[in-house]
Amino acid sequence: MKILVEEGDAETLAALAGRPPRAGTEVLVVPPGEPRTKPRALNAGLLCARGEFVTVYDAEDRPDPAQLRVAVHAFRRSGPELGCVQAKLAIDNIGDGWLARHFAIEYAALFYVVLPALATLRLPIPLGGTSNHFRGIR
Repeated sequence: MKILVEEGDAETLAALAGRPPRAGTEVLVVPPGEPRTKPRALNAGLLCARGEFVTVYDAEDRPDPAQLRVAVHAFRRSGPELGCVQAKLAIDNIGDGWLARHFAIEYAALFYVVLPALATLRLPIPLGGTSNHFRGIR
């Protein structure tokens, strides 16, 4: 596992220094640069990624414990043309107010209506920023 941290994120770097990662986990400090975005950090991380499959999670996510098994099963039962499995994101804090409820509606519409419609029409599928499982490239 690789944990990607922007070089200027002093708070996260301090927290990681206070609690070293488990065996098999590597903290990669993304060199400075612009723009400071997740895609830029992921490009840096992908240069170091190894393995049959690569998964992207956000640090604040709580993926379903079976998500990795489900993704691997999807890859194994599909042909090599399947390059990515995207997990549905579920907003679970709808009691936090108006904005959280609207995010829940937006994600539900995306994952249960829009993306299946695009797939049925064999159109490109936009990927969310997390819970994406890819076939390894190395």
